[in-house]
Formats: sequence, structure tokens, C-alpha cells
Amino acid sequence: MSTTSSTNLTGLLKGPRYQKDDIVVINRGGIDRKRHIYLPPYEQDISVHGDGSQMTWVYPVDYGLGWTSEGYVTEGQIKRKAGDDDEALVFN
Repeated sequence: MSTTSSTNLTGLLKGPRYQKDDIVVINRGGIDRKRHIYLPPYEQDISVHGDGSQMTWVYPVDYGLGWTSEGYVTEGQIKRKAGDDDEALVFN
């Protein structure tokens, strides 16, 4: 049986779908919300065993009044890039 180290799997991800300064829509608690990506995304292993089998892009985001709150979302949590139809959504 052969195994592959997580460092070998890191480069297998396609490029990130979103970039720094994009406004994206996530769903939290059944409500669509906007987030601002404030730093470039980075690759991270989210597998249970830390073996590199589930690599994903992680996006540092800010939100709230004046973008004073910060957090992280994975690429799988992002529904879409915000557009004109999302103007009514808030950053909370």
C-alpha cells in the first residue's frame, strides 16, 4: 500500500475561485450574508486525520459595521460572488 504525504497533495488544488477584495455570499443560519475577502486565500488541510486528503482554499473575511469583525470561510461555504442582486444583503 502506498501513501502520499500531505505536502505532495497541497499543490493538487485548482486555483482559488475567489480573490482578495471580492465580496462573496455565504449562508449562515439559513440567511444569506455578504463577506469581504481581505487577504489572499491559502490552502489548508481540513481532513480529520490531517493526511492531506481534503485540501481546500480558506479565505480570510471581514464583515459587520465598518468591517470590524473577522473570520474565515472555506471555498465550500461560499455560494457565489456578490452581484447587483445582492445589494440588500448585509455584512453581518
